[in-house]
Amino acid sequence: MNLPVGQRSRGVVLSPTGQAKLQNRMLQLDIERYAVQEFVRRSQLVEGQGLHPATIRKILRCQGVDKDSIALVFKAVDLQLELEDYTGARRVLEIGAGERGSRGAEEQRSKEEFTSHNQRDWGEAVDVTLFCGRLAEVATLQEWVLNDKCRLVALLGGGGIGKTTLVTKLAEQIQDQFEFLVWRSLRNAPPLTDLLDDLLKFLSSQQVSDLPSTTAGKLSKLMEYLRQHRCLLVLDNLETLMQDDTYAGKFQGEYEGYGELLRRVGEVSHRSCVLMGAMRFCQIQ
Repeated sequence: MNLPVGQRSRGVVLSPTGQAKLQNRMLQLDIERYAVQEFVRRSQLVEGQGLHPATIRKILRCQGVDKDSIALVFKAVDLQLELEDYTGARRVLEIGAGERGSRGAEEQRSKEEFTSHNQRDWGEAVDVTLFCGRLAEVATLQEWVLNDKCRLVALLGGGGIGKTTLVTKLAEQIQDQFEFLVWRSLRNAPPLTDLLDDLLKFLSSQQVSDLPSTTAGKLSKLMEYLRQHRCLLVLDNLETLMQDDTYAGKFQGEYEGYGELLRRVGEVSHRSCVLMGAMRFCQIQ
């Protein structure tokens, strides 16, 4: 399990393989409900000094930690950590001084600067610490967003089947690939202009003092940010804005502007992605 000579870990996360292995083991041991407390107890028995609950939560949420912590969590439930069980580490090559070393250090500083400037606003996102199953769906969505560069991805399905949890878990796993992440629930049906003002302020790092006065102007400004930066926007509960008497999700009159927002996000070239969860397909004019 040791890293190759000359390399060091900048934090690793569970791979889909490792996540599936750990979740299956948790189900076998029936500890998924109180997983954090149980892992603290079990890691204490293995090492004498248990892992901090915050570290365990990060591991279960697929957030970056040191490899030894993941190895201890696996060991606590009698699993062996393999190379395919973790991934994504900001792993850098420790090379000698000189031109190659200088270039490598410069590239690493660039990566760390990008990571340090990543900005997150999770809003009212649900807690997905104990997320289990749906690994195939997460993998498919991740492929669409990261590899296929889809600009607009919709999760559709009936109420209570776990769309919110799934989209949140996906966002949590891929967040390091984006400069900005914003998670917003539309359950309270905010007017489009309010949502746009909220997004523009966040994406500008609160630097915008004079927002456009029209909805069209705000939309254009948002698209400008989506082109300039790699942004992940999550819009949940989109069905709240739709008419109840139409299966194909036609927006209510006062929310028809949301259709224009989705149309522009899907059709205009940019670097970002909008994930949305809804109970019905929404018509985009």
